[in-house]
Amino acid sequence: MQGSPTEEYAPAWTTYFHSDDIQATARDVVAGGGTVRVEPMSVGEGSMAQFTDPQGARFAVLQSPMGLQRTSEDNALVWVELHTTDPASAIRFYAGVFGWRSAEMTAPGMTYQVLSIAAGDQQEGAFGGVAPLQGGQGDPRWVPYFAVSDPEAVVAAGRDNGATVLMPAVDVPEVGTIAWLSAPDQSVFAVLRPNPRQG
Repeated sequence: MQGSPTEEYAPAWTTYFHSDDIQATARDVVAGGGTVRVEPMSVGEGSMAQFTDPQGARFAVLQSPMGLQRTSEDNALVWVELHTTDPASAIRFYAGVFGWRSAEMTAPGMTYQVLSIAAGDQQEGAFGGVAPLQGGQGDPRWVPYFAVSDPEAVVAAGRDNGATVLMPAVDVPEVGTIAWLSAPDQSVFAVLRPNPRQG
């Protein structure tokens, strides 16, 4: 099913996931109840497409020999988090599309599911999580987390440059120090100083 070109969305980061077969991924998205916003198309040496999951969270897929060159180090992507109205259904959808695995983790005030890639050690393959969308958080969405050495400084710099601080830097046991910000265009992102530090 193709998304309507007139649909309006709030500004948000677009998270791209890898696919070995982008056409098959598009079929699996539709079979799982999602929609195709941008049909698979050639981009450089690969292909990309954009989708919406059944709860309304947007994401994209890239089939390419190139991947992320830096992760889990300062000023690079370290985690992605899906905030959604129906976590259990969302987990089933993404498992059907990508084969991702999930494991429940104790989190303050919520049930949190850690996502891992389809193969290999589940803990080592963890890359993100799923949390229930809280009231006032807006629409379902993927939120990127960037690793930083000084979350308090990033919050201050963000505020100085027009960002809104949604959550000041707070320590989360066994996770690290986290802060949430909304850029001037209202796209939401988070920063994280992992504990223990991730190399």
